[in-house]
This record gives sequence, C-alpha cells and structure tokens, in this order.
Amino acid sequence: MNALFYIPTSLNSPEFEILLSKAQNFINERKRVTILTCSGGKDYSCSINIYSNPLICSLCNKEKSKGFNKIKGKFKLIKTDRNLKQKKFNLKNVNQLKSFKFNGVDIGLSSYSSYLANTKDHKLEGKISTKVLLKNINTTLNLYEFFSTLIEKENFDIGYAFNGRQNQYRPLLRLLVKNKIKTIILEYRGPEYTNVYEYINHLPTDYHYQAYKIEQNFKKLKIKKSKMKYLVNYYFRSLKLGKKIQDKVSYVEKQKDNLLPEDFKKEDENIVIFNSSEDEYASLGEIYDNTIYKSQIDALKNICRDLKKTKKKIIIWLRIHPNLRNVKWSYIKEFFDLESKYKFLHVISASSEVSSYALLFNSSKVITFGSNMGIEAVYNKKPAILLNRIPYEKLKCQYVPRSHKEVMKLIYSDLKPMPTLGVEKYALFKMIGGE
Repeated sequence: MNALFYIPTSLNSPEFEILLSKAQNFINERKRVTILTCSGGKDYSCSINIYSNPLICSLCNKEKSKGFNKIKGKFKLIKTDRNLKQKKFNLKNVNQLKSFKFNGVDIGLSSYSSYLANTKDHKLEGKISTKVLLKNINTTLNLYEFFSTLIEKENFDIGYAFNGRQNQYRPLLRLLVKNKIKTIILEYRGPEYTNVYEYINHLPTDYHYQAYKIEQNFKKLKIKKSKMKYLVNYYFRSLKLGKKIQDKVSYVEKQKDNLLPEDFKKEDENIVIFNSSEDEYASLGEIYDNTIYKSQIDALKNICRDLKKTKKKIIIWLRIHPNLRNVKWSYIKEFFDLESKYKFLHVISASSEVSSYALLFNSSKVITFGSNMGIEAVYNKKPAILLNRIPYEKLKCQYVPRSHKEVMKLIYSDLKPMPTLGVEKYALFKMIGGE
C-alpha cells in the first residue's frame, strides 16, 4: 500500500501529533509512506498564517522538522513549491468568492473558510480583506496545481489529511476523491480531545455524512443502557459545568450561575434565541446555504416585524454567542440597533455574565441557528426550533420550519418538547465516537 500523509503545519495541536502517529503506524506495518508538507515562502497564505507572516512560516517549518525527525523508519518527504506563480482573480463580493471554482474544486469557499477562521468577518468589511483573500486564493490555486501534478505522478492507494475545510487542505481532498483514491479526513473531539474520528471521502462538516456517522455509531454500540445513560448525562452535565469537553474554551466560565437579566419576568412567555458564530457555516456552501433567511440578523428582523403585529405578549431574549465577545464587525451592532426599535426584544451581549443556562431553563421555547444549545434544550425538555441547516436536524429532535410562515406559527404555538433519542445519539457520538 502506498499511503500519502498530508502534514502542512506543526502549529495545530494535536493535529500534528495525530498525523505523525498515524504515519508511524503505517511505517511500522512496512507500508510505503509519503509525507507531503508545505514549504511556506513569500506571500504564502493559509489558515494558520492568513497574513503571510514569514516568522510564522519559519517557526512552523522548524517545528515540523523536529517532528519528522522523530519518525522511525523510511518514508518519502515531499514539499510544495516555495515560489508561488501569480494568478489573477478579480474579487468583487462575497457571492463571487463563494461561487468561485476551478476545475470543479471549491477554491473560493476554502479560502473564505481560512479567512473567517481568523477574522469572523463574513461580510468582508475589513479594510484589507480583499488583499488578504486574493493572496490566499493565489496560494490555493498554486496548491491545487501542485497536488494535481503529484497525484498524476504517484500511485497513491490512500490519503490522510486533517479537517479538510480550509484552503491548505480542501483542494487535496477534492482531488484525491476525484481520482478515486480512498481519502481519510481526521478530526478530534471527545472528552479532553481523546477521540479521533475518521471521515472517509467526506469533510467532517458534510451534512448527510455527519448524520450518518452519528447513526452508525449508535447502531454499533455494545454497552448497557445504564452505561449509555451515564455517558449522556455526563456529556451534558460537563457542558453545563463549563468543562472543556468539546472545545478548547468554556463558553460559560465567565457567566454567573443562575443569573438572569434584571428585567426578566418568569411569568412572561420568554423565548430565547441563541445565535451562533455565523462564520462557522458560511464557507461550507451547498445545503448550508439553503436557508429560510439570508443571515441571522435577517431572521431576527423578520421575526420582530411580525411579532409587532400580534397582540400576543411574547418577550424575545437574544443571547449573543460568547465566542463573539471581541468581534466588532457591523453585524453585531445591528442586533443592538434592532433592540432599540422593538420593546419586546432584549439583546444580551457576548461578554454578559448572565447565565445562558438560566435563560434556557426559564424559557418557553428555544430558537437556535445550529449551536449546541439547540441540542441541550431538547435534553432539558425544552421545545427547540432550528433556523439553520445542521447535521443534527436529521436526528428528529428539533422543530425544523421550511418557511418564515412556519417559523411564526411555531413561535405562536404551544409546543411540546421533542423526543430525546436524537440528542442521546448525538451525545454518545461526541463521547465515544471515533477511536
């Protein structure tokens, strides 16, 4: 077997260590191993070094060398071209960026993903956004050409890479799959990042495939129901306590337990909207763009406009995701501008000490755009309405409207909580999925 391991950076941990370990396993099994890495260089732009800082490239290469020197046994090392050919691309707006493909490969979306991961500027408001993105697209096109030539020359049977969403990864993933080479995209999650997931020929964010993996994990479980229940409860309890079980940060550690806003009245019909980082899904394209509303602010504008017409007293609490604490782009200001227009809308800032869980427990229903709070709402026996496309919508635990009219009908209705089987499958996948 001729295996390709793509290890472009040493600055993402434990990505770097996992890929090195996987390559070492193949060498130990006496399989042919090729490690492909990037050489960096002038104007090289990736998700790790979006602004092409030569010092970052230098550090990355230095640490990669240390890692490669720890591998025992024979392997072939290939580096991408250091000198980038200048490609021309006229960037006018976000839509043009998202739709840009080269030979069927979503170059624009992969560059957009790298940019958003560093800036959360999904409207491209930054003064140097165009300059940075053009440099990134140029890098991506150069990588695509290098990968194309390499795959034609080498007879790979299998390829390993990590995550695959951003510009230094996605062209290779698309080319490997296109050339019918088995492609394993790795991702890590689970308690304390101990679980490594393998996504075969798909991105970890693939809508249908992710839901399929969750279902398959559940079907293959060979544990007692008591153990299953313990794991599910442990997962949700850990999230509530702020343990870093699924992320590198805790989103509730700066919030005060049980703290509600001063003007929160429990006797009111309180609907809580938990927004999310819009950048997380803006660069995925396809089904993720097939939404009722153009954006989260567009959704809120439409909901508030119709609520103003009704005599029914409904109070809306919008919790800005803590992950947006330091974001200053205009779309954050738009939420607060909307609050000044509607008396029934209250916006809670990302840095507020108000408890997200106190809001959840005291709500009549919850609306999310794909955040984990949608799953947690169902676990806590709250009706949850989902306004974005997200793999867990296929678990049949959310109310999923397909039009604005349906959204308003759900808001006005007395909803019952959905069955919890879907969230149990979700929690078990997060806890013991992968290896």
